[in-house]
Amino acid sequence: MLSLKHEQISFFFSYLWSVIKTGLAAARSIDGIVISLLSRQLPGILLSSSFLLFAEHVNAASGNSVTVGAITSFNLGTWEDSGNVTASQVSCITSENTGNGRQYSYWVKVDSLDTIGAFALYRNGDPSGPASSTLAVSFKHRDTVYASSIETLVPGDYESDSHSGGAAGCSVDGANSELTIEISASELASKTLGYYEGNFELTGMGGVNGNQFASTSFSVSVTIEGASQQVKISRLDDLSFGAYSGTGSRQASERFCVYSTAGSYRLSVSAASQDSSGNFYLPSVNSSANIPVAVSFIDSIGGPGTIPVLNAAVSGLGDSNSEDCLGTDNATLTFDMNEQSLRSVASGDYLETLTIMIEPE
Repeated sequence: MLSLKHEQISFFFSYLWSVIKTGLAAARSIDGIVISLLSRQLPGILLSSSFLLFAEHVNAASGNSVTVGAITSFNLGTWEDSGNVTASQVSCITSENTGNGRQYSYWVKVDSLDTIGAFALYRNGDPSGPASSTLAVSFKHRDTVYASSIETLVPGDYESDSHSGGAAGCSVDGANSELTIEISASELASKTLGYYEGNFELTGMGGVNGNQFASTSFSVSVTIEGASQQVKISRLDDLSFGAYSGTGSRQASERFCVYSTAGSYRLSVSAASQDSSGNFYLPSVNSSANIPVAVSFIDSIGGPGTIPVLNAAVSGLGDSNSEDCLGTDNATLTFDMNEQSLRSVASGDYLETLTIMIEPE
């Protein structure tokens, strides 16, 4: 039989009480049923097959939750060639155990529902368009109740800062989650004019063990008008009919690129030799003779022009996405001289300069 001295008994209970206090502190720090198995060997005493059971009762798992309030779609209006565009909304995010009223940390992330790894809006909502029709945007987040610093979000990643979730639907301290969207003036100015839209989802992560999730989706839209519609004409070259052999009519075409942010455009042609009816001529370099030239237009490169060009402007449809038409011409001017006119003038050089005007339509 083992006998214990008074000093050993005192030490035993002192040691046991310190273990109990430690166990209770650990139990209170974790929601749920906490079991602590204590097996200690004391000087001269072996406590074997003995344990102490500590438990703290909490409410059922259904009380552990995260909620994310709705975010109204961001309609950023019309940008008219001046300044950055920014807008913010404040909503409620809760992260709590509704049974015991405790609040827990939460984190948020934003994902694009249109693409992976980027925050962007797309012209006419079409993600398949070129880079000139893809508008990059940024999102930032902060907790307004606890005055946390604002953090720029990375697509698909949870923010690094944690926040304390609002309790009871944010009824005590008010809405706490502020989401901000920004678009720089330089980004807006570099894109094709038009309507842009994108779709996103904000997800909140939190709860007792950070394993509860909730999300809400929203859209962002903006219209880029700029100071004015823009047009550009490129890849025009001098055109030569070459030497005339004395028989037959002559035809030559010039193909070029027309860029119009509006899509459609008006084209007009003028020359010093043009008469009041809009007819064009090719004047002689050495005399007063001239050769009538019929000018026609088509907004494609599949064949010669079919629309007569006289005094009035003609309409065409240009490339609204790429200033250089992605390297492919999209318009044709055709010039025709008939045999009778060619045979009726003296030999020599005939030359004229034509001016082509493009305007948005």
